[in-house]
Amino acid sequence: MSTIRTLLSKTFLKRFMYRHSFMVSQIGQEYWVFGEAFNEKKHGYFLDIGAHDGVHLSNTYLLESKYNWSGICIEANPVTFKKLKRNRRAECLNICLDRSEGEVNFVLRGEMGGIVDQDLDNKESHTINNKVIKLKTMSLNRVLGDKNELNSIDYLSIDAEGAEERILAEFDFHKYTFKCITIERPSKLLQKLFQSHGYIKIKENPDMDFFYVHQTFIKEYKKNLRDFYRKKYLKIRWR
Repeated sequence: MSTIRTLLSKTFLKRFMYRHSFMVSQIGQEYWVFGEAFNEKKHGYFLDIGAHDGVHLSNTYLLESKYNWSGICIEANPVTFKKLKRNRRAECLNICLDRSEGEVNFVLRGEMGGIVDQDLDNKESHTINNKVIKLKTMSLNRVLGDKNELNSIDYLSIDAEGAEERILAEFDFHKYTFKCITIERPSKLLQKLFQSHGYIKIKENPDMDFFYVHQTFIKEYKKNLRDFYRKKYLKIRWR
């Protein structure tokens, strides 16, 4: 009995280490994507908005490095963007996304930096002792406008420190579809917008990310989820 118990313990530990040793996201978002949503699919395509340096707390680094996904990483902070370019193979764009073209104040606070506005995470009080720069803005529709082949994207990761609604409120969801989405603290307006465009909320982590799957992908998602947990890995679903 002790031998069996020891063997099971070693197997459990081995599978646990496999699951967690290479994850870099904040709460395991990439585990949900590569495992539950896509069953370790190779050569997928992602759009990462708020990519930071491309590694620290990244939801897409593992997809690129282990599963050979390609995609677009967008980061507004010009200082962090230099690190992003060094760290990632994906197309990296140094663009500040907003609802339209214009100019904004942007505070440099590492991964917490962003557009300064009273209804966003970065308010005027956050500019004290932090450098503020002027950035030209661009809409996501314009960024993707010349990429007609991207009408269907496997995964959207968006973390824009409260600017998610400004970025997506006027986005052309009829032209572009994301099979799955993780988004940090979507507003009530965005939640209704997602629902109206066929996105189904799969789970949420309070005060963190919401996980969505498009209705056209839900059947495949359920199959991938089932098949993934039938494999010889630790059969404990990510929560």
